[in-house]
Amino acid sequence: MSIEFIRGPFDVSAADLGNLNAEDAVELFHQLLVAEAMGTARPITAINVPKAITTADGGVDAEIEPIPGALISGGLRAGPGK
Repeated sequence: MSIEFIRGPFDVSAADLGNLNAEDAVELFHQLLVAEAMGTARPITAINVPKAITTADGGVDAEIEPIPGALISGGLRAGPGK
């Protein structure tokens, strides 16, 4: 018996990401974070995803404040050949 995986509207594969340029990848990342925040009753104002992707910021592409005073930050990295 095999289980078939049905992709949902928020499922993104490595191949999907590989087809995006840097700006579109950041926009997708932003939209996914907003969708996650809305699904967990967190304010979307707690999400910061700057569109200035070439600014020297230590590699931070997104910041999320899950609770007041706490901050989670992360970044996107190009894969091989990017």
